[in-house]
Amino acid sequence: MPTITLATGQLTDFKGDSLICGSVTDLTATTNKNAKELLEKAGKGLEAELLAIGYCALGNAVITKGHDIKVKHIIFVPIKDSFDPTYLMNFTLLHQAIRSALTLADIYKVKTLAIPMLNPGFKKCSIVDKIMAKFTDNNRLKPISDDEVLSIIMSVAKDFEKSSISEITVYKFVR
Repeated sequence: MPTITLATGQLTDFKGDSLICGSVTDLTATTNKNAKELLEKAGKGLEAELLAIGYCALGNAVITKGHDIKVKHIIFVPIKDSFDPTYLMNFTLLHQAIRSALTLADIYKVKTLAIPMLNPGFKKCSIVDKIMAKFTDNNRLKPISDDEVLSIIMSVAKDFEKSSISEITVYKFVR
């Protein structure tokens, strides 16, 4: 299994092979603060590459070159639908997206990878909550905690024991 460490600071300052960036499904949109900052630092080449790709569905990931950022690749993981802001990444889609991102990293022979906590706006809902929501006006879902996100990253990373990925640095958001 890849070594997993926690870090704080700017994700774009990571010195390694690749980083993961949370985005919206329309990869050309700059509504996501992290993606906007990344686009500014990476330059016009990344913007052109994302224009060519265009879209990535929730639960999936796409990989680009690093351009002006000091990494070989940037992997984009959409966390919110561009066209329906109420459609956010959920618990199941988070598992799927992390698996997609790590698979791309392995295909491209990434050894060191940085990933943000990827949890703003994520929701989880138990079956009881879903049933209760049908009969009440309580449709509020609970946010996934940082510990749960880290647990998902760790559980998915176990499946990549024999991959090229040797180290994953998880960046915590400072709140």
